[in-house]
Amino acid sequence: MARACAAVLGALRSSREAPSFSIRGHRVPCGRSLGESSAPFITDDARVVGKHQAQVESWVRWDKVSVQHWVVPAWGPIAPLELTMGGLHGSSAQPAPRHYSFAAPLLQAKLLLHAARPDGAPGVAVIGGAFLPFGSGGFRSPPAAYVYLAATQVFGDDAVLLHANVGIAGARIDERRGDGPGIVRRDRFRIPWGVGSQVHVASIVNAVLEVYSGDPYAEVSGGAMQGGMRFSMSQNVQLDLTGGTGLWGGDARMAAWVSSGIRVVSNRLY
Repeated sequence: MARACAAVLGALRSSREAPSFSIRGHRVPCGRSLGESSAPFITDDARVVGKHQAQVESWVRWDKVSVQHWVVPAWGPIAPLELTMGGLHGSSAQPAPRHYSFAAPLLQAKLLLHAARPDGAPGVAVIGGAFLPFGSGGFRSPPAAYVYLAATQVFGDDAVLLHANVGIAGARIDERRGDGPGIVRRDRFRIPWGVGSQVHVASIVNAVLEVYSGDPYAEVSGGAMQGGMRFSMSQNVQLDLTGGTGLWGGDARMAAWVSSGIRVVSNRLY
């Protein structure tokens, strides 16, 4: 997922750090290598976990209004398909006072249409999902769904990865009437997009950077950037240390944040 990552889910006007993976030189047919766009990033990659393989992505994100802990497992039932179910919990200061909050489940499917070829044609995938309106406190999501396309271009032996996303996201939200008391429910649609890159620096170290507008996983509309370091510890384990800040969006502009995450991928289970 790109995983697959600002205050989250509608009420907090922040953003989920999302999902993705591969180790330089380690190839999974029709699937991921540790070194893709991955949690806690928003911009997703055009790779899937692989047939009969499992992965768990988990990350913690800190900003001035919340501490979020995401857990997002995924499974590859067949070679081109990845199924994900996850959620988050933590503390939120919106609405005050600070309180424990959680939201789940996030349900997502990713279908790989074309696998990326190094120095050749880019990979292309279509992703669709929904965040169901279960939970409590500031993290609780309104009914929301999204669909988007992801493309990944690979240069060399994963020396440089470029990712691009564009799609549509909608949510059913409750708003106060502008001319008096009461609540009005309406559907709101956005066109989230993102571009991201990963550059191999040395040994297990990679530099990562993304710029995106909106977030298919959360009800936000402002733009932001996120960057940091990615460490490919082994064929199956990846660590991320990142930070980000909002770039535009007026009142919806996201506050600065830092995050750390881990991704663990199994070998083929059967």
